[in-house]
This record gives sequence, C-alpha cells and structure tokens, in this order.
Amino acid sequence: MVGTVNEKMSIIIVILNGAETFLKLLDSIEKQTYDFIEVILIDGGSSDATVKIFNSYTFSSATPIFIDNSHEMNIVESYRLGYGASNGEYVMTMGHDDYFYDNNWVQYCVNFLNANESYSLIWGRSISVDVSGIARDINPRFDEMIVDGKDSLLQTFTTGKIPIDVNAIIRSEVFDLCFPNEKDDNCYLLTPHLYFYKAFYINNFTYKYSPKIATYSIDMMDVKQRRQIKFKDRESRCLIQFNRWVKRYVFNNLFSKKKLYKEFNFKKLAALLLTNLSYKYTIYKAVKLTNRLIGKIVKKCR
Repeated sequence: MVGTVNEKMSIIIVILNGAETFLKLLDSIEKQTYDFIEVILIDGGSSDATVKIFNSYTFSSATPIFIDNSHEMNIVESYRLGYGASNGEYVMTMGHDDYFYDNNWVQYCVNFLNANESYSLIWGRSISVDVSGIARDINPRFDEMIVDGKDSLLQTFTTGKIPIDVNAIIRSEVFDLCFPNEKDDNCYLLTPHLYFYKAFYINNFTYKYSPKIATYSIDMMDVKQRRQIKFKDRESRCLIQFNRWVKRYVFNNLFSKKKLYKEFNFKKLAALLLTNLSYKYTIYKAVKLTNRLIGKIVKKCR
C-alpha cells in the first residue's frame, strides 16, 4: 500500500553490536505499509555483523542511510547526528531490540498527524517479549486510563508515566526543539527522553495516545540486568528529579493561573488518581498476601 501522502518518515537507530536482534527490526520496517521511510543507522563501531546486515539488506521502498560513528559520540550526540542527516517531516527513534508489531503503524500515525495539526506526537502500546518472542508484559496495561490532548500532563502528574519512546512518531521540528542539545546535568546522557518531555510540556505541545499495539521490545535480560546494576540508582534519581519538576510545573503554571485552572480537567485528574491509587493498593495487597503465604510455608518446613 502506498501512503496517502508523501511526507517522509525518518527512523533513527543508534546501535553498537546489535546483530542478534537487528535483522528482526529491519524486516519489520520492510513490512510497513507506508512507502516513504528512510532508515538512518548510526553505528558506534560494532565488532559483530551489525554493519554487514544493514549494508546488505535490500529494502523495497525505504531509503537506507549509514553513518559511521566509530569515534564513539555519546548517545545524545549520536541521535543528533542521525537527526542532522534526516530528511523526514516525522521522526521516530528505535533500538536494535525493538521491532514493529503493527505493519500499518507508520501509515496510521502519519495520516493522523496530517489530519490533526494540533498534535505533535502520537504513541501506542508496546509488548515486552523475550528473545524467542514469548510475551512478558504489555505497556501500558489495558486497564490503565490514558489521557492525551490538553490533559496530557495529567498522566505524568498523577502517575509519573510518559509516552513510550520506542514507538512515538514526532513532528521533525518538535523533535529538534525538544530533544537535548547540550549537557544540562548528570541526567543528560542517562535519560534524554525525560528531557525531551520536559521541553515538550514547557512548549505546550500535546500528544495523542492510541490503544493500538505498535511495537515489540525484546527484553534482553542479561543486558538489562547489567545496565540496572550500573545505572539503577542514577536513573532512579533522574526520574525522581523529573517527577518533582512536573509537580512544580503543574502547581506554578496551571493551578495558579485562572484561565488554565478553568481548562484543567479535574474529573480526569480525580479518575487518574483513583485508578493509580487502586492499582497500587491492589499490588500492596498482593505483596502482603504473598508474604503471609511464604511465612506459613516457612513455619511448616521448620
């Protein structure tokens, strides 16, 4: 199927030794029904077959662009390098361990953004799978309440959650304005997506949430565990810092201004708070019950 419009979509992939899962990503891009895609690969000096896989891959319509980044720029500089080489009206960033679930995702998002100029970004659900493709989790859950449009900041204010960065399709000029450009503090390299959404909210952009399942994310447990050991404390501090900023921003810029105060949807705010508290209470009860059962088993085994 040919896209209803010919706006180019740029998919930016920053990679280092991702051969194990990379082909799955390229195959999923090839299956997209939207024809006007360019795939920009920024390789950090891979020693495996990553570069060979990309250079030998034949796309039917997508345009491949390879950038050698073997001098190892940091992750933010690498994405900026990829963006500088892009020609698309829309931008999407993906990892080598992500791939499309919905073959029509790009077509759907481009059509929506073309028809709705007030939205700057659209995102959907992602399924976490293991290397063999068996599902582990889905994010966000189907029972979660997700809001968008003018109420998009409510989601982060009440739950601390932001759109999934692996399947978000963004207007190019919005990506350029909001993605980090300079080092602000120690969180710059660890959580650039948080900096993106901070600038996104400050500039009063709005996102659209789609309940469609858009992508898979392969859960490389050994890699994930090593990263958690190395960065967990610092990433947690960055997230806490971001959530504190959101709360200050909401109180200083929404609750204190009459116009925005009237526009703020308190019914959705209340619903989100109740949903979030209910979910946390359910988890609390489940953990408490599990601890009781473990205690009983231990007593019997003595």
